[in-house]
Parts: sequence; C-alpha cells; structure tokens
Amino acid sequence: DRSAAMAQHLSLTTDQQAKMKEAQTAFRSQMQSVRADKALNEEQKRAKVKELAQQHQAQVKNILTKEQQEKMQQMRKERPDRSAK
Repeated sequence: DRSAAMAQHLSLTTDQQAKMKEAQTAFRSQMQSVRADKALNEEQKRAKVKELAQQHQAQVKNILTKEQQEKMQQMRKERPDRSAK
C-alpha cells in the first residue's frame, strides 16, 4: 500500500495519516466526478483535473511539516516518471 509506505517514510502522526486519507478520498471522488461529467469537453476536464491536483497539493502541504514536505519532494524526484509511457 503506497499510503502506508508514504506514512512510514514521512513519519506521519496518526492525526496526519487520518487527514491525508481524508484528503486523498475527497480528491479521488472529485476526480471521478470530473471524468464522468459529460458536460465538459476534454480540454475542460484537463483544466479541472489540474485545478483539483493543485488544490490537493496545497491541502497536503498544509498537513505536512516543512521537513515532511521536503522528504515528499525527494520521494517524488526519485520515483519513476509516470508520464514517460
């Protein structure tokens, strides 16, 4: 489970883990709603997804300490590039 691994790597408190899970659940739900919205064209969907991702990142940033944010940045740099498929 990626969430558990991240929680361990970042040394998240129980409270932070709960907040991160809540933020992730809300983000996934919003993303599904956007993808299912037939009123939006592909460009509008991409824009909305980008906006939601930025909001989610801001939310996560507010949950983590400065040190944890730095660790997360490092983790992101080290993971394989998923867009290079």
